[in-house]
Amino acid sequence: MQADQPYHSPARWKPAPGPPASLARLAPLAFIGLAFAHNLQLSWLKWGNLVVDGGRELELPLRMLRGDSAYVQVRNIYPPLAPALNRLLFQAFGVHLDVLLGAGLLSAAAMAAALYAVGREFLAPAAATLVTVAFLYICAFAHLVGNPAFTFAFPYAYAATYGTLTATLSLLFLLRHVRLRSGTALAVSLLFAVAACSTKLEAAAAVLACHGTFLLAGAWTRGLGRTAGLLYGAAAAALAAVYGALYLQAGPALWSDNLAAVANPGSHRYWLVTSGLFDLRDSIRQVLLSAALVLGSALSASLAGWVLDRRPSGRWPGAAAVGALGAAVLAAYLAVPPTLPFRLLPLLTAGSLAGLGVTWLRRPERRAEVLPGLLLWAFVAGCLSRIPLRAIPHHYGFFLLPVPILAMAVLLYRDLPAWWGRGGWSRACHQAVATGLLAGAAAGCFVVSREAYRRHDHPVETPRGKLLLAGDGLESEVIGTLSRFPPETTVLTVPHGAGLTFMSGLRSIDGTFSYLPLDLHGRYADEELVRRWSASPPDLVCLQRMDMLEFGFRGFGLDYGQAASAWIERHYVAFTDPRARIVVLRRRQGASP
Repeated sequence: MQADQPYHSPARWKPAPGPPASLARLAPLAFIGLAFAHNLQLSWLKWGNLVVDGGRELELPLRMLRGDSAYVQVRNIYPPLAPALNRLLFQAFGVHLDVLLGAGLLSAAAMAAALYAVGREFLAPAAATLVTVAFLYICAFAHLVGNPAFTFAFPYAYAATYGTLTATLSLLFLLRHVRLRSGTALAVSLLFAVAACSTKLEAAAAVLACHGTFLLAGAWTRGLGRTAGLLYGAAAAALAAVYGALYLQAGPALWSDNLAAVANPGSHRYWLVTSGLFDLRDSIRQVLLSAALVLGSALSASLAGWVLDRRPSGRWPGAAAVGALGAAVLAAYLAVPPTLPFRLLPLLTAGSLAGLGVTWLRRPERRAEVLPGLLLWAFVAGCLSRIPLRAIPHHYGFFLLPVPILAMAVLLYRDLPAWWGRGGWSRACHQAVATGLLAGAAAGCFVVSREAYRRHDHPVETPRGKLLLAGDGLESEVIGTLSRFPPETTVLTVPHGAGLTFMSGLRSIDGTFSYLPLDLHGRYADEELVRRWSASPPDLVCLQRMDMLEFGFRGFGLDYGQAASAWIERHYVAFTDPRARIVVLRRRQGASP
């Protein structure tokens, strides 16, 4: 490879010229648009969680809009970009739930476009379209557990979805730089990389992994170039300026009171559970089951292709056999839980990186060919670093799995058939298996989501917005109770529930919106809460009874937060049914104002 041309990769797949090419360009937009519209119809106003997490996403930008400083007067456990953007949206369009719902839906559409564009760097339009449609059903709008906060429409954290979007755009433009040797594409990629690193840790891990791989490749071939070096230096300086300004504003509290949340202080069990390392034996079993399912499907494709290529039986019988194979794989993936299909991604990532790395080292003439794949799988490794043995489409997987699913499709649609090296029927069989896998996983998520969304039959509507809630509808009753108080009434929600305050139009107190075990640190430690609340007691308290087993605790006031809970018990008395899941408390008569 020439030192001055280290990254010129082969041109991507292009359709043949003529009228079919125009149709090929329009068909993906139509299919993706229909899938997006179907998911909207299925899930309309049934997103998010007003009690858990969602309230922070609503209240934080509102508090910033009112003049409170993030990281100083109000806690922000993520980097600054997402709440700053949402604050600007509130300022431009008004303080309303629909503003952030619109932002969420736009981010879902933008992510679909970005994923399709990355897919087209590796795949034909039909395959890239199927990956994008699968993303909409598996990640963007799926409702796979009781908590509906794991969607792009109203996520548990807008930092998660904005971070994934900006990181994916950074990958896209880096791939275009590799293909076109465009300095502009590299500059845009680094701009999105800085945005991703200013949004969420997982997004930073993904972009740092792929850009780090790119830098190592350039250093190895001495082909990075002065312009690229200057651009990377500017990006590093921009990130240093962002976090330096935050430190000057907040001091050590930037970490101790805010960003330390990434280390899950007070509940290491939570990180172990969400990463799949808590029950290691079960996680390994699930990974092996997923690997067996995919390997069996791939072997079936290889065997069927070998038979069809050796014994030609005509076009239509061969097509029928390929269709039957794809249908069988689809049925198999419909029959397994939606949590199973992608559990093997860590194995695929390790194997792909190892294989591409060996090719890079031993076959210099193929370096331009394998570099895009190396960047893709390095990005995937960064995504999976948070969920190494729990690559499932709900919880953190809803925003971390889109690009890994695409990488898996590249392996099944393109790399395995090329490696197998047989005739046309063999390629068709492998592509049928890939199609059946993606369609089966998407259909399985749709079936589960459809049933979950049907249970959202409790409307809550206030001047701040409207949602359809599931369960017993108690949140709607509590919001109705709170809405009868004057707008200047202050409310404390423990251990979660700031969304109830937002929807009722009242004011939240304190600088944090969550009192989970992992939140009680720094100036929000248990004893510090008593001091803070005593200095500025709320008019009302919303107390929720919540299961804390995933954190390794029984509940607030039971085996953590005892001092804060005792303070509430001394100064407040039940205003609504004390036996309910959510209780509204008012100050006791004679309690200090």
